[in-house]
Amino acid sequence: MIYPGVIASVTIVAFFFIMTVIVPKLAVIFQSLGAGQLPIYTRILLGTSNFMTHFWYILIAAIVGLVVGFWRFHATPRGKRLVDQILLKSPIIGPIIVKVNVARFARTFGSLLASGLAVIDAINATKSALNNVVFQEALAKMAQSVKNGKAISEPLRNSKLFPLIVAQMTMVGEETGKLDEILIKVAEFYEREVDTIVGSISSIIEPVIIIVLGLMVGLIVVSVFGPISQLNNSVQSFAPKVFLARIRS
Repeated sequence: MIYPGVIASVTIVAFFFIMTVIVPKLAVIFQSLGAGQLPIYTRILLGTSNFMTHFWYILIAAIVGLVVGFWRFHATPRGKRLVDQILLKSPIIGPIIVKVNVARFARTFGSLLASGLAVIDAINATKSALNNVVFQEALAKMAQSVKNGKAISEPLRNSKLFPLIVAQMTMVGEETGKLDEILIKVAEFYEREVDTIVGSISSIIEPVIIIVLGLMVGLIVVSVFGPISQLNNSVQSFAPKVFLARIRS
């Protein structure tokens, strides 16, 4: 994510520079030449530039306020749970988060069982190793279910978070007495899945950012140079008329 992050940061800086330095100078040219009724997209661009130039402190205060507000809300238990739920339901990030937490659960839980730790203690320790609150709550229910004498695979099978294959593999491990080994294999499978998905997304992000940057630059060029081209054509068509009028006079 370093390369896309750098490109996105440069894009934002370039956008602010264009809107606060270059576009205001072109706006003065439009006003001095009497551009008349500008296209709607040019007026939107000029209005945005005017706001960013004269009220930049409001924009910065709004951005800082949103960041601080989100950070403080996310620091609360209710806010973190809400954010984690939204991330789980998101179309692209959600499946990755599920696979990451399943792999971490299988890896940690299997390693703790292999070391001889008790099942309840292993579940509680695994719960603290997960970052998603929704998965932590699922493991808390699993620990309570195991305390009530149920098999580990039962709460996994009833949970909507864990894929069905995880519950089935856990059931096989419980029946064969090799739960720790099977969980490690499950972890390796989902870790490979995560690596594949993240690699694919990383290769897609770069051209998408470049396309967005090109569209942004193209919109600015059309919004600025379109009216300039119209003014140039108007001047060229008006000059012969003035010249002929002077000759006749």
